[in-house]
Amino acid sequence: MRLRLGAFAFLFSLGVFLMLLAPLTDLPPTKPFSEGVLVIAPDEATSRAFQQFLAAKFSSTDILPARFVGVYETRAEKSHRRRLLTVLVATRHDVRRFLPSVTLPAVLIGDGVPSSFSVTELGKWQEALHPFCHLPVVRLSAEKRAFKWMVLFAVDNLAPMTTFGQPAWLVLRPKVSTATVRRWVQETGVPLGVSLRVTPKAPRTFWLAWLGIALLCLGAHGLLWLCGRQKALMRPLGQEGGLYHVLAVLYFASYLLAAGVVYCHFDFYDALLIPPQLLPPLSVGDIVLGALVGNGVWVVITVMVPSAVVPPLGILIGLGRGMVSVLTTMPFSSSTVFVKDFLAALGVFWQGEATAVAMLWSALLTRALFAPTTFGTGNHWQAYKSALKAFFPLGILAWLFATLATFFGLLSSH
Repeated sequence: MRLRLGAFAFLFSLGVFLMLLAPLTDLPPTKPFSEGVLVIAPDEATSRAFQQFLAAKFSSTDILPARFVGVYETRAEKSHRRRLLTVLVATRHDVRRFLPSVTLPAVLIGDGVPSSFSVTELGKWQEALHPFCHLPVVRLSAEKRAFKWMVLFAVDNLAPMTTFGQPAWLVLRPKVSTATVRRWVQETGVPLGVSLRVTPKAPRTFWLAWLGIALLCLGAHGLLWLCGRQKALMRPLGQEGGLYHVLAVLYFASYLLAAGVVYCHFDFYDALLIPPQLLPPLSVGDIVLGALVGNGVWVVITVMVPSAVVPPLGILIGLGRGMVSVLTTMPFSSSTVFVKDFLAALGVFWQGEATAVAMLWSALLTRALFAPTTFGTGNHWQAYKSALKAFFPLGILAWLFATLATFFGLLSSH
């Protein structure tokens, strides 16, 4: 017992150490426009309030004011080749401050825009852009990630556009994260549209953090089992410890596999962050309600409930959740603060435990159908009813773990 406890504690500590070491190996972005966040105001009143906020936070050399026209989906024969392009209009005077070597006025096209794309498409899409479609086209390099999947019209005068589109600002400053923008929303008290572009971690930084979270989750799972299996709360897992361990390992393996794929194909991550999304200010009550109800109930509904109809479905959904959650909870994507990464990693761990517990009920129902004798009866229906009885104890445990995951996730985002 003590030997196993010491081994899992060592794995957990080694994982924490690697996550602590990872940010130290990262190199901050040195190239201009390597990162950026587009902030969109829904109306003029919000625009004035947020403009004052930006003026107090940043200098004019960090902010490119513009008008947000909308999001245009490029045409392509195959859906996976289409792109959602963010379309902006700005004065050439403002653009020249950031791109002095580019001949203006012009239409600036960022990285990732398909080569088959034609600016005339935007003139047909929005009549207000038609007068600007004759401007020369300049394609920006892939190093300027702040303009990825973006079409920026640098024009002489914005007067024709003042009644069209929405006021927006492209904040060209590195290390502006989603958490930073959420703090802006909370401080200003106004909803904002956000389109975020971040720089991937250096390979050695990412893989160190990747290995660190793998060891952290493995060690924490072992410690949770050894220290909690005698508790009344964990008693529903006592008789199915082997199956529970297998499902937890499968979940974390699917999560880590998806994390590696997303890092090697960063467009997956960009596809989540770049399309503008509205961030409303949240009250304390909203946050508490979301922590206590939202995630925990959602785990039970999405993983456990479908299992009652098709028992193996819960396992497949649970593993799928592990892969999809990488896009929103990958603690080694862009942060350089160890505490935030560590808290996010704990959130990932508890989310994995919650999903593994939910998948366990699916596995019990599946086993009742194919191996009823493991429940002490040869009758499939009796075995299935025995498995059904585990719904509430396992559901409560899954809800509790998911609530802890939400709690640590909230701490890491503030």
